[in-house]
Amino acid sequence: MCTSSPTSRVLGHEIRSLKNSHYDEIIAIWREDYKAIYKSIKELQQSGRAHKFRSSFLTFLGAGMFFWIVYWFDYTRQSIAEELPNTLIQIFLNSLLTSKG
Repeated sequence: MCTSSPTSRVLGHEIRSLKNSHYDEIIAIWREDYKAIYKSIKELQQSGRAHKFRSSFLTFLGAGMFFWIVYWFDYTRQSIAEELPNTLIQIFLNSLLTSKG
């Protein structure tokens, strides 16, 4: 989503101006995404495969890496659009996982 169109940037800024029902619907989706990432990180930590930093920080850092793309990605370069998220995933996971991971 973050590399498909520069209009992705608008959602983050304009969400507060939406009607309550639309705002609540988007926040509910984001909350579920947050919970899924958080739960995955906790499971990795509990298994000893991930560093034991605060899970909420790690969740927001991971999500932030992706959502910040909309501010600097060159949308005229769609040929690299799929490479970017794969790179971010590897950077995040390589930083998160221990040598056991």
